[in-house]
Amino acid sequence: MAESLLSSGHGASDGVPGIDQLLGKKGVVIDAVLRREKKEGEQPLFTMYPRKIPINDSGLDLDRYMRAFGKSLSDKIKINGFGEVLKRSKAISAVLFSDDDGYCVSISIGLTNKTAALLQFDREDPFYTEYLQKKKIVFVRHSFGNFSFFRNRFSSEDLRFIQACIFFPGLMDRKPAYIFLGFPGIDTFELREIFDRLEVFPA
Repeated sequence: MAESLLSSGHGASDGVPGIDQLLGKKGVVIDAVLRREKKEGEQPLFTMYPRKIPINDSGLDLDRYMRAFGKSLSDKIKINGFGEVLKRSKAISAVLFSDDDGYCVSISIGLTNKTAALLQFDREDPFYTEYLQKKKIVFVRHSFGNFSFFRNRFSSEDLRFIQACIFFPGLMDRKPAYIFLGFPGIDTFELREIFDRLEVFPA
């Protein structure tokens, strides 16, 4: 259902490919990424790399990452941690928490207040059922602002900045979460490059 919605006039402007065409496939399942990462040599210990972001079957383990900034996961610690994520990734970012209704923004850095209020997905939303519920990585390499689906969830100021984006599953405060990163420019991004920027490693 998400494929037909996002590759039709509902998801893309005339002449612009749908999200699945931009992705090359229907999202990327986190397990597949993890298996691919684990083939790349010996696994480092988290204690040796306290500022790297561990990834496991649930996605990015933000709880473990944040503990490098302090013992308690206070709002200040979270902001400090995500400030470093922003600097590494050269992106604006947000964390969306899962609740009974779906996903909504809990923390944002660089996004306008309007976007922070609009960026949410209920459990009936095709984007939720096709991608978020299945813990898929959603990676849009270009033409982000051409999709009416995203235009309805981002302010005009943020749409002028964001050209590519990624929604990445993870855990924070022991709850399912999604990390959104919005990138400027029109360069072609590869998922491997984003992993390198964030210093992600298999836990």
